[in-house]
Amino acid sequence: MKNCKTIFAILFIILLSISCSNDDNDSTPLTTEGKFFKAKIDGVQFSATVPEFGATKSGNTIIIACVQGIHKFQLKINNIIDNGVGSYSVPTTTTNDIVLTYENDVTVYKAGDCDDSIGFLTISSITANEITGAFGYRGGNTSDCSQPNINITEGAFKAILASN
Repeated sequence: MKNCKTIFAILFIILLSISCSNDDNDSTPLTTEGKFFKAKIDGVQFSATVPEFGATKSGNTIIIACVQGIHKFQLKINNIIDNGVGSYSVPTTTTNDIVLTYENDVTVYKAGDCDDSIGFLTISSITANEITGAFGYRGGNTSDCSQPNINITEGAFKAILASN
């Protein structure tokens, strides 16, 4: 439940940042056209549209969050490299703190919590208003590692980026 509240708070901040831009005279309006968040959850296709997902970059942290019905994703990188473009993995061998979670109304799954849970997050590009990338992971049940993992595959996103 705490994770769910965190994801909702992140999405709220993203939407607030986008709608309350301090540069309302910008000639390049933000558009949701072409934006997407998709993945396969144990082989079943999942997709979301704006405003069900978004991204934020604050200092050296990037968060991509998605909430649609019972499906909740959080992809987070602390201590990004340069501007954030690059590949990150769980478990990490660098100073980066990577969080890859999926939650349904019953269980929270996280890459790296259980012995055989692994994952990756690739940031392909970042502009002032947009972030694109790919992800995939095998998430362990955060309550009981003896339970089956969940497989998140073919994950991709192109999201509006709110920056602080």
